[in-house]
Amino acid sequence: MLRPSLMLKLSRTLILFLIAFWCSLPSQADGAYSSKYVKVGIASNLDVNAFSQNNNVRYLGTDQVMLPAFKRNDKRVGSKEFLNDLLAANIGQQVLYRLIGNPNEGPLSMEHLYELALQNVTTEELEVAMKDASAEQRDVLKRDISRQFLKNNYIFIFQEAKKKKSSSVYHDYWSAYYVDINDKTIEQIFANWNNPKGLAQIKIPIKFVADGKCPAGYETDKDFIYKISKKVKALAIRGTILDRHPFLVSPARSEGVPKNSRFSVYRTKVNKKGEYVAKKVCTARATCVTDTATRLRTISGRTASTKKGDVAVLLDKRRSSISLMGQYSFGPDDRWGGRFQYDYLLDISPKGFVQYFLTDLDHNVYKKEPKGMWYNNGVAKRPRIQNTTFSLGYGAGFHLFGRMEITGYALIGVQCLYFTGISDSDSEIEDNITSWNPQTNKWESSSDIGCAINSHFGLKLSVNLWYPVQLTVAADYNVATKPFKLEDDNSNPNVDQSNFRIPMSHHKTNRLNLYAGFRFHF
Repeated sequence: MLRPSLMLKLSRTLILFLIAFWCSLPSQADGAYSSKYVKVGIASNLDVNAFSQNNNVRYLGTDQVMLPAFKRNDKRVGSKEFLNDLLAANIGQQVLYRLIGNPNEGPLSMEHLYELALQNVTTEELEVAMKDASAEQRDVLKRDISRQFLKNNYIFIFQEAKKKKSSSVYHDYWSAYYVDINDKTIEQIFANWNNPKGLAQIKIPIKFVADGKCPAGYETDKDFIYKISKKVKALAIRGTILDRHPFLVSPARSEGVPKNSRFSVYRTKVNKKGEYVAKKVCTARATCVTDTATRLRTISGRTASTKKGDVAVLLDKRRSSISLMGQYSFGPDDRWGGRFQYDYLLDISPKGFVQYFLTDLDHNVYKKEPKGMWYNNGVAKRPRIQNTTFSLGYGAGFHLFGRMEITGYALIGVQCLYFTGISDSDSEIEDNITSWNPQTNKWESSSDIGCAINSHFGLKLSVNLWYPVQLTVAADYNVATKPFKLEDDNSNPNVDQSNFRIPMSHHKTNRLNLYAGFRFHF
């Protein structure tokens, strides 16, 4: 058995891991997607196809606002320095005029603002929902969409600079800034709607959001928006639900959606404050991707219903999960231990057939050998056997009902067996682990038993607790070959065999194993 102090340390480590993982769940779930169901307005100082050709972006262009020119610098200009330049140039007001019109060129129209906002709704079903609503409800929804239209705007600054001062290699970098038109500012805008001087005095703050290094070929890279959406959540790839049977959504290959990627589906609802917010309906994986649509398979939650306004958001492209499980095996010399398993999703079909590449690390501790198993001299103190196995394998099964997954698997790897609790200074124990080496014709002592090829064949069931966390149980049967190294030669007629250790091949290593624990999807 493990010492209490060691068990306490292991428990604390597991608890800290679980706390850290659960704290990361909000960013994997709702994130910053809330009720941003209008296209993202973007102004930049460089023409980037990822912006101008993306269905979720309303590109404000490069010549509509006064932005720092894209140029090569020996030293990278800091994001705060760019921010000061944007504030000094009053870029916030120029973006506002791009949205509502320039009051110095003629009267502003609220209806024109509503119309422009509705033209930039990313979910077409919202427009259908408006037609089915009462006049009062339509007015409320138009006002809310218009507010989102004014709020959802960003500025991107691109620059080229040396990676290091002493280097001759240049890289492109981006930095993103949020045009902070909040509810208070919008009230000021509406209050001065027909007052150009009043509008000119409204200060629109600009806030730094994130920055990073541009990947090679980012100007035409379809994946560029996905990569920066990890830091700028408003740019997450999203679209409408096209059909429920089969489950089709509009984000597709043309927007950089790969097969097996993970989506979250959100439904717009009105909260107690009368605000439109998005609540997650389900999590799904892309099973088939074309140039026009993506087919999904629900892996957690309810399948998107026929209600209007559901939005599918590309959550991530990750396919990995890990399982942490305790293990127990029955027998006269029962053993217990644990398993750490890494799963990589190879494929999921529209019918829910899943395939995995598996990597597995097992550790087992055997019960102390009963008298007569290894020694027959009445010595009370006997070493304990342990083994550690590293395996690779393949798993295949089905994802069922959006709640569980059952998978059959096969693993093969190397198992190393060894004694513990042996002290070379303990002559009593050393005498009882000596073995005859026929090659040297000498007695030798060793705590190493040897290695063998070990295979596992079994089933694993994983059930959603709070996705991406699952409860997982498994059962398998393992088969091990004879260890590569045998330290006994019972055929030596010149040696007294009464206290001889039985060869490892006689030990019952093959048996049924049971596992239980948790699975975490990343």
